[in-house]
Amino acid sequence: MFKIKHILRWSLLAGMLVLSACAPGSSFQDPTAVPDEPETPPASPIPSEWVPTATIQPTSSVEPTATPIPDAAAGCPTPSDDSLLYISLENGYCFLYPASFEQNTSLEQGYDRVVFLSPLVESNAMQTLRVFLTVETNGPADELDSFQYALKWIEWFAPGLEPERETGFIGGQPAVLFYDLPAYGPGEQSAFVIANGFKYRITLSPQEGDVPELDEQAQKAWDRLTSTIVFFEPQSERSYVRPEDVCPQGDTDFKLYTHLTDGYCLLYPADFEQTPDFPGQFVGGPVLEAGTAWGDVRASLTVGTFGYYPDQSVLQVMEPRSDVIDTTSIVETTIAGYPAVIFREPRGPWASRQAMISVEGFVYTLVHQPWEPGRYPAGMPYLDRIWETVTGSLAFFDPWR
Repeated sequence: MFKIKHILRWSLLAGMLVLSACAPGSSFQDPTAVPDEPETPPASPIPSEWVPTATIQPTSSVEPTATPIPDAAAGCPTPSDDSLLYISLENGYCFLYPASFEQNTSLEQGYDRVVFLSPLVESNAMQTLRVFLTVETNGPADELDSFQYALKWIEWFAPGLEPERETGFIGGQPAVLFYDLPAYGPGEQSAFVIANGFKYRITLSPQEGDVPELDEQAQKAWDRLTSTIVFFEPQSERSYVRPEDVCPQGDTDFKLYTHLTDGYCLLYPADFEQTPDFPGQFVGGPVLEAGTAWGDVRASLTVGTFGYYPDQSVLQVMEPRSDVIDTTSIVETTIAGYPAVIFREPRGPWASRQAMISVEGFVYTLVHQPWEPGRYPAGMPYLDRIWETVTGSLAFFDPWR
C-alpha cells in the first residue's frame, strides 16, 4: 500500500492527476508492459510487489509529451513574489523554486547538479535542520525509459532495496518516484525522469513526513519545482565519454574490470582475484604472512575515490596528510594522462605505495601493499606486476549516475 499523503501529493504535482485503478485503454502506459519498439530491457527483473494496484492517470486522454523549445526562456514559468526562476540552458530545463531557498554551489560537486537549501529550522532535538532540493542531469539515457532508469539506479546505488514507488508525469514526461532511499540522516525521495534523451533525477531530503518541523518547507519546494519544471533540448556541446570509448580489451592474460559508478576501468593480471566485498581491490601471489589480525597477507592493489577538489593540485590535496607520509618519496607524474603524485605511506602494519590522480577535479587513489621489500621479498614481483598492469591500462570515463 502506498502512503496516502504521498499519493495525494503526487497526484497534485502531475497537474490535476487523479487516482484510478489500472484498466485497459489507460493513457498512462504501464512501465512493466512490453513496448512496440525494441528497447533496452530493465537492468533487473521487476519484483512482483512493485507492480502497482493503482496508477496515477492524467485527466486528459492525450498522453503529454515534451516539445523542444527554440527559445527556452519563452517557455519557462513566470516567477512571482514568493518564487524564483532557475534556468539551465546547458542541461535543458527551467523551474520555479521558493524564494526563501538559496542555491548552494559548494554541494554541486563539479557535475550537472543544482542544489537548493531551505532556511535553517530549529528542531525538538535542539538541532538546526534544513531541506535539500536537488536536480541532477545524469547524462544520455542510452535508450532507457524512466522506469528502466529507476530500476538500474536501484541496482547500482541501493542493491537489494525494494522501495515504495509511484508513477506519474513530471514536466510532461513519465516519471517514477521512489521513497525511503538511503541518505545521510533521514530518508530521501527521488523522481527519475527521461526527457529529450537525457536522465534526470529530482531529490528531496528529508522526504515529506520524516521531519515534521521541515514538512511545510519540503512540501512547498517539491510541489513548486515538480509542477513547474519545463524540459527542452539541452543547449550544450559537451561530449560524454563512455566505457566503450576508452576501456582496453581483456584477454587470457589480463582481465578487464569496469566500475561504472566511479567512472574507471583497468586491466589486472588473470592470476589475481577481485575481492568480492571490496570493489576495486585486486589480490594475488603467495601468502606472505598467515594468520595476522588482518588475515592472510598477499600482494594487493586497491582503487578508490578521495573527493572533489576542483581548485587544487594533487600536491595541495595531499598537503594536510604531509605529516603521515614519507615526503622524500613524493614523485609528480601522470597516470592515464592525468596529473598524479606517487608516494610511500609508512603507517599501519606495513608500508604501502600510494598514488593520487586528479581527473578534472575528482581525485582517485591507488593503494599498493605491502610495500616492504625487506620484509616480504617474495611479494615484490607480484606487486610490481599488478602496479604496472593497472597504471598502464587505467582509463577514465563519465561515471554512470
